[in-house]
Amino acid sequence: MNKNNSLEVIEDCTTYIKNHLQDTLTAEALASRYGYSLYHFCHIFKICCDMSPGKYIRLLRLEKAKKDILSGMSITQAGFDNGFETSSGFSKAFRKEYGISAREYLKQNKESEVLIMLHVEIKTLQSQTALGYEIPGEYDSDYSKSGAYWNHINFKEYPAYPEGIHDYGEVGLWTHPDHISGELHYFFGFLTDSTDSTEIPDGFHKVDIPAGRYAVFTIKSQETPEKMADAVRDGWRYVFTEWLCTQKEYKISHQGMCFECYQGEEAYLYLPVIDL
Repeated sequence: MNKNNSLEVIEDCTTYIKNHLQDTLTAEALASRYGYSLYHFCHIFKICCDMSPGKYIRLLRLEKAKKDILSGMSITQAGFDNGFETSSGFSKAFRKEYGISAREYLKQNKESEVLIMLHVEIKTLQSQTALGYEIPGEYDSDYSKSGAYWNHINFKEYPAYPEGIHDYGEVGLWTHPDHISGELHYFFGFLTDSTDSTEIPDGFHKVDIPAGRYAVFTIKSQETPEKMADAVRDGWRYVFTEWLCTQKEYKISHQGMCFECYQGEEAYLYLPVIDL
């Protein structure tokens, strides 16, 4: 298996998960199995599967439990056989995902991608500091509701916002993967020269973006914010499942950080790279 082929890695990983649903599975263990840092594994997995490793595992277990319940297995046993440690934990997860209890589900059943890539450019960046908001925990990847670009937040209202010192605009990125579930936090904010924590506005977080070489992908402006959101999401999928797979010059750098920049009506995807 080509470890630089992210799509192949994730496909192999999802097959492995399907075959080991009764085992203890964590994002950290899966990242180690495939030779990735936890951060990059979780980011690539979310791009390829539209969800975190933990959520993917939970959904597979729930779907398998649904089949077992319909085949005649008791609800309690279906939960235990599919990786849930307690019946209450299984019941809570089932209702949260499907909106009804497993018993109600059984009763009911008895009764009855727009992406436009302009070009890619390799750039060398100095280290950057970003200030902004962070959405913690499990969060669906709906860019139209998360990023600063989509919320039209005016960061210029804040004293820490620098004027005229950078041309990268506002940034969005996934960070801080949970060691067990692989859930990522979504950060959105602006770049700044300020590193003094006393200058960080209340409720803001600081993220340091490492220096290095980056492949920069330009996303053309779209008719609506919703279409731009789709283009950004599909753009990352293209980067990890197509561009990297066919590369003969570069591979992903685990020392860098993937991030998005929104400037005017266009968006830019930054992928950290090193020479093959």
